[in-house]
Amino acid sequence: MGGIREFLVMVGSEKARSTSINCEVMTEVKHDQSEPLVDITFMDGERLMMKGARLTIKEMLTALQSRCVAKDPRPKLPPRSSPTQNTLIELFCVGICKCL
Repeated sequence: MGGIREFLVMVGSEKARSTSINCEVMTEVKHDQSEPLVDITFMDGERLMMKGARLTIKEMLTALQSRCVAKDPRPKLPPRSSPTQNTLIELFCVGICKCL
């Protein structure tokens, strides 16, 4: 569950919240032995669900980045060879998605 906690820290950070007024992060902690899950709902209604027990923080941020870049109406930049966590969170912070 450490990956999910790290992910929530990144997307809930002051930097992320201050640069994206369209992003809302809500957490729900369950104690019913269910699998950790990140459920992201984009402004267009599309959802990205990630089972955190099987993913690292880098994998979750990369999945979110890929979805956000695909939805970004601005011209595409050439891809970077290996995105860092900082560049992934910067892409997250552009205000494209509403996270739940």
